[in-house]
Amino acid sequence: MHWSEEALQEAHRQIASTIHKLHGVVHTLEQKEQPQRYRAQITLAQRRIAAFTLADQLIQRELAGAAAPPSQQSPTFGKESST
Repeated sequence: MHWSEEALQEAHRQIASTIHKLHGVVHTLEQKEQPQRYRAQITLAQRRIAAFTLADQLIQRELAGAAAPPSQQSPTFGKESST
């Protein structure tokens, strides 16, 4: 599926915001009096940070590919080449 540049940029903004909030959650939970009680929530937030970071990197790669000249763009999967 092809996403517009505008859609990718908006996704990037939303993911960056979510990552920022999740870092705050991790920090807050780690500062609690008994952080070991929140180990599951901390682990979940850290895994979400990793997943959102991966997604954001893929979006940024897609945005960079969209900005490259046609000869340098990655091949589009699912479409046959005309050569």
